[in-house]
Amino acid sequence: MTVRSLTALDTVGASTRSRWTATHAVVSDLRASPKASCPVIDDHPPSVARALNIVWIIVTIVACSTLIAPSVFPEDLILAASAKVQGAGHVPNSCMLCGMTRAFIGLARGDFLTAQAMNRGAIPLAIAITMNALLAAFISTRWYFARRKPSLS
Repeated sequence: MTVRSLTALDTVGASTRSRWTATHAVVSDLRASPKASCPVIDDHPPSVARALNIVWIIVTIVACSTLIAPSVFPEDLILAASAKVQGAGHVPNSCMLCGMTRAFIGLARGDFLTAQAMNRGAIPLAIAITMNALLAAFISTRWYFARRKPSLS
């Protein structure tokens, strides 16, 4: 190795050390003060955060309704209303959502084997939707009570 390449390696090493030191200092500061602000989140106006929360709640409601609908409505009605994606050249099971409607109907009946046979991702997706709904309910309730003014009566 030449002197020039050693100097370049030393510069890279110093740069990496300084980045690590700066990152370590930021993490230490965040640990030291529990009320530390996050520059990524705090740079956005509150209206953007509120809009994202509203969109998240709407998407959660729509996703939960796909899980609840097979329990409430008859199977024939759901199958008639669901999209038919069997055009010319359609290969069965080529789409990750193929069979998801029938799988959710199977889940609503408690038939986990049919749901697994129709679409292997149905059970993990149902769990993810349920966990998302629980998280959204928790955060929404917490947000509601944090903003509610106590009554003086």
